[in-house]
Amino acid sequence: MRKNLNEQDVSTVQEKWTDDSNLLQVLVSIQGLILNSEPYYNEAGYEGHRGTAEGKKNSRCYNEMVLLRLVQHMTMFVTTKHPTFTEFSLDYCRKHLPLLVRRVRSLLDWAKQSYKESDRVTEK
Repeated sequence: MRKNLNEQDVSTVQEKWTDDSNLLQVLVSIQGLILNSEPYYNEAGYEGHRGTAEGKKNSRCYNEMVLLRLVQHMTMFVTTKHPTFTEFSLDYCRKHLPLLVRRVRSLLDWAKQSYKESDRVTEK
């Protein structure tokens, strides 16, 4: 079992963001979640699922959830119009929104195809 810096059993640790969270924690989370095509396997205990049918399915679902949460958070971020970040967030959305929309559409198309294929398998 892998251990964290506090030598606690990873299966019992739940990361929670607090006012005491530091920049290193943020950067490590960004690296593990955003700068990685398969962040599911970075979660404690799931590295061993890599290459299995269950792991592939769970990783796909995890990625879908990450993308949906990203859309939800960006929507909230833009609509709350925090005075410090309003211009930054609007510029970011203007620049990156077309790519995000393409990714969501691609994900939806892929999901439809996957569910059609899984329906064919269960019908047999």
